[in-house]
Order: sequence, then structure tokens, then C-alpha cells
Amino acid sequence: MTTLKRELDGTSSNTSAESIPVNVHQIIGEGVWTRQQKCILALLVVIFISEGIDGNVLGASIPKMAADWNLAPSAFATAHFLSSLGAAIGVALGGPVTDRFGRKWPLTITALIFGLATTAIAWVDSLLWLGVARFIAGLGLGLNLPAGLALVAELSPQRYRGRTIAAALALTVVGIVFSSSMAALLLEDFGWRILFFIGGVIPAGWALILMAKLPESPAFLAGRAARRVELDRIMDRLGHSIRGRRIAQHTDVEVKAERPLSSLFRKETLLPTFFLCAAFFCLFLMISTVFSWLPTMLAAEGFSLRLSNFAITVWSIGGIIGTLATGRIVEILGSARTARVLVVAALLFTTLLFSWEYEPEQATFLFAIFVIEGAIASGMTTALYATAADAFPAHLRGTGIGLGSAAGRGGMLAAAYLGALALELAGSRGFFGLALLALLAAGLAATFLTTKTSKDGDYA
Repeated sequence: MTTLKRELDGTSSNTSAESIPVNVHQIIGEGVWTRQQKCILALLVVIFISEGIDGNVLGASIPKMAADWNLAPSAFATAHFLSSLGAAIGVALGGPVTDRFGRKWPLTITALIFGLATTAIAWVDSLLWLGVARFIAGLGLGLNLPAGLALVAELSPQRYRGRTIAAALALTVVGIVFSSSMAALLLEDFGWRILFFIGGVIPAGWALILMAKLPESPAFLAGRAARRVELDRIMDRLGHSIRGRRIAQHTDVEVKAERPLSSLFRKETLLPTFFLCAAFFCLFLMISTVFSWLPTMLAAEGFSLRLSNFAITVWSIGGIIGTLATGRIVEILGSARTARVLVVAALLFTTLLFSWEYEPEQATFLFAIFVIEGAIASGMTTALYATAADAFPAHLRGTGIGLGSAAGRGGMLAAAYLGALALELAGSRGFFGLALLALLAAGLAATFLTTKTSKDGDYA
């Protein structure tokens, strides 16, 4: 911090402040968290909440849709699969797109896409068109995530980065709570179409506002000399003026960003990339199994439709608590170590759910366990995303987050069919047995997770 202050204040006796190259990553990473930065991050609240709504609304609606269309719940596995497939393709493309074209436009355009696609589901009348709409919505959602998380990381000082990423992910869980609560309140009386309409109109409308109000990431602009005027204007807006100062190493960063995906498989980043992707795959297999099929599993065990959807609500409330708490723990223990600790806790409580006798009369005790399990599972997600943000430098951050998310979406693809199969073959035992196996594999991958400070002046 002393070095940064000396550079910014120009206190060197022999060198003028204007001649000292400034590092935009360092200015924001070590600098004061200004009110303007917080206001810009606040603009993303609706988008992160909407991601949670979109990710959960199909799972919440399946029991009612199956009854209306006279189909078995397992018939909707393909719609789940197509949604996850679109999201997997989206996050795989979203990282390189984000690192090449910036954060603002990938984020806003894709929010409009998944919002409109979700709204359209309110008018579908067949599994075919449901699958098409879910694929497009998943594609937009997947493209959106790397840009959103990269922007959050790059507008936050390093000492607060863990909790800001945690807050962004917590807002996604808020969206899950919102959609589950909507389902519990509206599904039986108003049907499932209104859930998709509400869940789609909100992000589509907000995306139009963001197109006018949201600035580009300064960390991205620092690598583009041709956009220096825009960078100066945004840094003024953030309260970190750099007008008249030379930007350090913008040419080098721009060259390195030309092939960000292949850079993740170089010797120095290969192992973090592999184990991070493995952990994401296994964790999202477990979580997606729960969110896609838990209401259906409980309904099959004799729970009411309202109570079955309320289970996701209480799970998600625990998720909000766990996500926010994990953000602080990450700042103390580090992201990789936090992930390993939480895997052990998740294994213990998932084993308890595996052995549970599912009876509606025990809903109070069962839901209390759901709160704890939800907190742990969401905390693990937060720790993994923080690890992804910490493991890669700025010019690879969007791609690293995107690749990890793509691996996670691969787990969601598997959950679309494996969850339905486990539920049909062995009921609740098969359901949580699958979750337990996924967590064991995630724990093995997390054992090898490490992070390190990047070498380009961006702080991991």
C-alpha cells in the first residue's frame, strides 16, 4: 500500500508522478472502496437474483406441469438436460468472450436473452418447445455468469473480494428462494405459467437499464490502449483518477488475452485448472440433483406440493447464510482451504439425509437439516468461485471462471438424468446416495486445490 500511495502521490524526489506507470489492477485492488464502486455493483443485484430465479423455476414447476400435461415427472429430464447443456456451452464461451470483448456487453445482452427466453415459456404447450426455450435461456445464463463475477471481482478491493463474490452468489440464492416462494404461493392457484413470466420479465427489463448505466471494467480497459479515453472517464467516476498517467504493461496484457482459453492449459495453470473443473463438476452434480428433483422426491414421499416447494426455500435460506459467512471465512482461511473444510461438513450431513426416513410428520426436523445442508453446499460454491477468481490473473480471470462454471454445468447435465434415474430406482436413498457420491469426488478434487498470487500486478 505504501508503494501504491507513493506512486499515486508522486513523492519520489527524482521522478514526476506523471512519468510513473500506474497499474489499474493495483489501484483498485489496494485502494479505497469508493461509494461509486459500490453503487455500480448495486446495479448488478437484480441480475444475480434473476439468475437464481431462472435456474430454479423449472424444478419448482415440474410437479404441476407434469399433472397439467399428464406426464411422468421423469419426462422433463430432457428439458433439464437442454437447460444445463445451454448453460454449459454458455459458460464455456462466456469466459473467452468476456476476456476478449469486456464485461458490460456480454453481461447485458445475455441477461436480455435469458429473460426473453424464460418469458416465452409461459406460452409453450409441448416438451419440444419447452426444451428449446430452456436451452436458449440456459445459453444466455451461462454466458452471463463469467462477465458478472469478473466485474464484481474487478470493482472490489482485494481485502473485500471474498465477501463481494460471496454476496453476488448469495443474491443468486435469494433468487432461488424467491422462485420457490412464488411456487409455494402461486402454483396451486394460478398455475406454472405465471412463474416463468415473472422470472423472465424482470431480467429482460433490467438489462435495458444496464445497457445505459453500467460502465465497462477498468481492469479490462487497461489492456486496450485505444480505449484510454473511456478508461479515464470511468476511473474518474470511480474516484480513482489517472488522467495524464501512463498505464503499465497494457500491450503485454492485450497480447496475453488473445488466446485466454489455451493459456489455462499451460504448465503453470494446468493443475489448478484441472482440479478446479473436477471440483465444480462434482459439486454442481450434487446441487443440481437437489434443486432439480427435491420437490419431486418429496412429493413422491407423500409431502404436499406446497411443502415440497417450501423445502427448496428453506434450503436456499440456509444457502444465503452459508454464502455470506463463507465470504468472510475465505478472507481468513483462504478459498481453497475453506472449500476442503466445507466438503467434510457436507459429507456428514448428506450421510444423515441418506439415512433419513422421509415422513411428512417429521418435516420440521427435516427442514432444519435442509437449512444446514443448504448453507454448507452454497458455502462450497462460494469457496470454489473465490478459488477461481484467486487462481488466475486478470487477463485469464473471466476464462478461468467460465471454464470452472462450464465443468459445473457438465455436472448439471449429468444430474438431469442421473437424478431422475436414482429417484426412480431407489427413491430417497438413491437420490441422496447420488449426492453423497458426488460430494466424495468433490472432496477428492478439493484436496489438491491451491491458489497463488498472479505475476502481472493483479492480486489473487
